Amino acid sequence: MIRTLDQVVIMPKPSQGHPHSSFVHIKIFRSSSITLAIIFTLLLLCSIATLLYFMRLASDGSHHDQISASIYIDTEGFHDAFERGGIDLVADLLQYRVKHLAEGRIYALANSQGHVMMGNFGYIPSGVPKEGTIFSLTLDAKEGDHELPTGKAYDILALYIDFPDGHRLLVGRNLPDIEFHEELSEQLGWAMIIVMFALAGAGFFIGERVVYRINVMADTASYIMQTGDLSKRIPILSQWDDLSKLGMILNELLGRVGYLMEEVRATSDNIAHDLRTPLTRMKHHIETLHQRAVDDQIPITEVTDKLLDDMDHVLQTFSALLRIRNLEAGTLRLLQDEISLSDLLRDVYELYEPTALEKEQNITLDIQNETIILGDKHLLFQAFANIIDNAIKYAPNGARILITLYRHGDDATIIVHNSGTHVEEALQEKIFLRFFRTDNARTSRQGTGLGLSLSKAIIERHGGTVRAYNSDDGFAVSVTIARNKKKVVAQ
Repeated sequence: MIRTLDQVVIMPKPSQGHPHSSFVHIKIFRSSSITLAIIFTLLLLCSIATLLYFMRLASDGSHHDQISASIYIDTEGFHDAFERGGIDLVADLLQYRVKHLAEGRIYALANSQGHVMMGNFGYIPSGVPKEGTIFSLTLDAKEGDHELPTGKAYDILALYIDFPDGHRLLVGRNLPDIEFHEELSEQLGWAMIIVMFALAGAGFFIGERVVYRINVMADTASYIMQTGDLSKRIPILSQWDDLSKLGMILNELLGRVGYLMEEVRATSDNIAHDLRTPLTRMKHHIETLHQRAVDDQIPITEVTDKLLDDMDHVLQTFSALLRIRNLEAGTLRLLQDEISLSDLLRDVYELYEPTALEKEQNITLDIQNETIILGDKHLLFQAFANIIDNAIKYAPNGARILITLYRHGDDATIIVHNSGTHVEEALQEKIFLRFFRTDNARTSRQGTGLGLSLSKAIIERHGGTVRAYNSDDGFAVSVTIARNKKKVVAQ
C-alpha cells in the first residue's frame, strides 16, 4: 500500500558524535535472562538437596530396621543354645559364628566380672541400656582386636543378653554404611557446588549471548533512527531461536518501510513533475491575460477557458489522491448493494465504444456468465472505466480491445485485453503506482496518472485482486472479485 505525502515519517537528524549515543546498552547483570538463570539454578539446587535429604532418611531407616531384625534373630539362637547346653554351648556357637560369620558382626562374651572371655571385640562398653533393647553406639577398637583396625571408631547397633549364670553377651552389627553415607553426602555436597557453578556459568554465558544479540538489535535500530538509513539490517546469527525469528521479522519490516518510503519519494517526484506542467501553463495563461489587458490582442475567454482546464486538471489530481488514500485507509464507506457485474460492464462498454471507434479500434464485450456481486456500483464503474479507458488510450489505432467476464468457482474474473501493446515485465507492477506513466505517456496531456492506482484501490477495497501481464499479442489487466463474500465497510 502506498502512502500519500501527509503520511511521510520524517527521520530525525543525526546527532553529534557517535550515532548510537542516544542508546544505553542493557547491562549483563540487569538482564532478565541472568535473573531467570539464577532463580532456576537455586530452585534446582534446593530440589536436589531436598530429594537427597529424604532419600537419606528413607535409606537409613530401612537399613536400621534390617540390622535390628538380624540382631534379634541372632540373639534368639544364643538363647536357644543356653537353654539346651548352658554357657558351654553358647561359647561353641559363638566361636563358630566368629570364625565363619564374623564379617560385619560384633560378639563379646564376658564373665560375671565383666572381663571378655571370647569373641571378636575386646571389651564391653559401659552405660548401655538394659537387656533386650537395641541401641546404637560408637566404639573404639582396642589393642588386640584381630578383626577391626586399631584406633578406628565404628558405629554399631547392638543388644545385650544377660544369662542366668551371670555371663553377658554383646551381639552387634557394625555400620560401615553410615560412614559410606557420610562420605556420599560429602561427595554429593561437592557435586552440588560444582553443579551450581556450572549452571551459573551456563546461565551467565546464555544470558550474555542473549544480551549481546538484543544490544545488536538495539544498535541497529538506533543507527537507523539516527541516520535514516533504511537499508541497514539486523544480523541473523541462526535460524531456529526466537531472537533470530524476531530479527527476521524486523528485517522484513525494515524492508517494507524502506519500500514504502521509496514509493513516497517516487510519488513526490512524480507529483512535482506532473503538476509542474499544468502550473507552468497556468502561469503562462495568467501572463497572457496580463498582456491582453495591455494590447487587447487575444480574446480573454479563450485564455480563461484554458486556465480553467488546467485548474480542473490540478483539482482532479488532488481529488484522486484523496480518494485513493481514503480507500486504502478504509475511511471511505462502501455501499453494499447487489450489482449485476454484467450490466455494469455493458454500461462501461457503451460509454467507451465511441472513443474506440474514433481510433478505428475493434472493441468487444464477451459476457460468459451473468454475475451478481455485492459492492458500491459507482466506485466499481469508475474502476472498470479507468482500466478500459487506459486500454483504449495506449493501444495503437486499429487495435483489438476485448473485455471478458466469466465465473470461476466463487470468483468473478474480468479481463481487459488490448492487442499490439506490450509492457516491460519490470514495469508491469509499477503501472498501478501513483503517477506512474511511461515516457511516451508523460508527453500527453490526457489523464492524471492516477487512474489505475484508483482502480486498484477500489477493487482491493471490495476484497478483490488486480494484476497486469503480457499476452502473446498484447497486454491485459485481470481483475478477480469474490461473488458471495461480504465486503468490509469502513467504520
